[in-house]
Amino acid sequence: HFATRTLKQETHLKIQILSQEGYSCCQIARKCRCSPSAVGYTLQKYRQANSLEDKPRSGRPRVSSARNDRILIRMCRENRRMTSQELQQQWSNQTCVQCSTHTVCGRLLDHGLRSYKAVKKPLINERQRLAQCRWAQAYKNWTARKWKKILWSDESSLLLYPSPDNVRVHRRPGEALSPACTVPTVKHGGGRIMVWGCMQCSAAGVGHLAICDGTLNYAKYCAILETHMLPSACALFR
Repeated sequence: HFATRTLKQETHLKIQILSQEGYSCCQIARKCRCSPSAVGYTLQKYRQANSLEDKPRSGRPRVSSARNDRILIRMCRENRRMTSQELQQQWSNQTCVQCSTHTVCGRLLDHGLRSYKAVKKPLINERQRLAQCRWAQAYKNWTARKWKKILWSDESSLLLYPSPDNVRVHRRPGEALSPACTVPTVKHGGGRIMVWGCMQCSAAGVGHLAICDGTLNYAKYCAILETHMLPSACALFR
């Protein structure tokens, strides 16, 4: 029966027509380039069902019920960082469902839960999150003309010698320690440097970039605003 499943619908129809014209199974098989058993099964199926369409197949039964699937989805949503293997083990312990990690991934995909690389965001607490939401609600109706009157500033700490990530090289065995095949690193990134900068939300561009020596305290920050922020604002808003 497996041989007839690979035949096209046109071949099934051709077999039926040749049979009505009086050809034998072996002759039909030579003309259609298939086995005589495939021809015989096709004709038998047509005589029994009066149709060449395949009957609907039930397929392999699911190993989990709808209730067990909901338990898996709830487990995933409660801890988004669990791997498919961890989910499979916990799901099996809780519901006695015996399945592979591939089945777990399939159930998650059925509910739109796909594995992605987590986005890196600054760590903030609940109070800071609420403050950001209130700020966004307060200024959500501002026009682009109003935002062009705002000067944005920020500080950033940079490593002098940051270690490159995911560097791949082509080398032969024994060349692992060759200078051309290694990535130079410096302890603690070779030190840090803090800079201050500002910009305007328009095509005017950016303002001054100031290097902050040592710890940025109140006095140093006021000096930066007077020495760099005011001249930058005068140049950008003229």
